[in-house]
Amino acid sequence: MSKSIKMRMKSPLLLLLPLLLGFVTDAYAGSCAEMEHRYESMPSHADGLIARRGKFSVPSQMFGRFESRACAIVSFHIDGSGGAYDVRVASYHPSQGIGRAAMEALKGYEFTPGDYGDKLFVLMLKYNRFELK
Repeated sequence: MSKSIKMRMKSPLLLLLPLLLGFVTDAYAGSCAEMEHRYESMPSHADGLIARRGKFSVPSQMFGRFESRACAIVSFHIDGSGGAYDVRVASYHPSQGIGRAAMEALKGYEFTPGDYGDKLFVLMLKYNRFELK
């Protein structure tokens, strides 16, 4: 077999290698139920430090036809005045826009002020489009 034929045969495997090894990650979680299980095992929940909640709203076009729940887990640091900074989306469901909505909602949150140093916190935001507010 010629060298060029061998390279063509290997190239699809080389493209899949990062996926198989986990180098390419996506924050998509699969479902809110799966995310809740994952969230429970994470350290440093910020739920007990919430002084004021921001508004987490999700446009209906971000939902699939049969989906009613949206959720996101965000990680962040808390500054001395109770504000969140260095916010990142750890996972989301059902679409990437949910992560952006969660990051936007976190701007409206206030946490108990304190000296938390470089401690990384996590928070799970949930939204049910059929829930009466």
